[in-house]
Amino acid sequence: MKIIKYLPGTLVILLGFLVSTSSLEAQYNYITLKVPSGGQTLAYGISDGNIVGYTTMRSISYGFIYNGSSYTLLPGGTFALGIDGENVVGTYSSGTGSGGFVYNISNNDYPTFLAYPGALNLGFPI
Repeated sequence: MKIIKYLPGTLVILLGFLVSTSSLEAQYNYITLKVPSGGQTLAYGISDGNIVGYTTMRSISYGFIYNGSSYTLLPGGTFALGIDGENVVGTYSSGTGSGGFVYNISNNDYPTFLAYPGALNLGFPI
């Protein structure tokens, strides 16, 4: 009989625990990314509210940075694949070669292209 006597209290505690843990669930907001005039838009990284990725226009890839309200396009042939703070990294391909790049958002300058002599092009995006 003691089991029956304590069972209702145990259920109340268990139900109270379940109700309290459900309020701890994280809340997420989702947005749809679409670069204006771009084809499929793919996101690869997010940092400090900036999202990076790439889109395709007329069969040419363009890396992009989305700051929550507007898009910044990087030169054609780029794939923005990651971001840390204000530094965007990715790969590029051009008629003269391919390699990696670094772009600093606050400098708003042309990306610094990196190519290691003799490196193999294993294809991209990574």
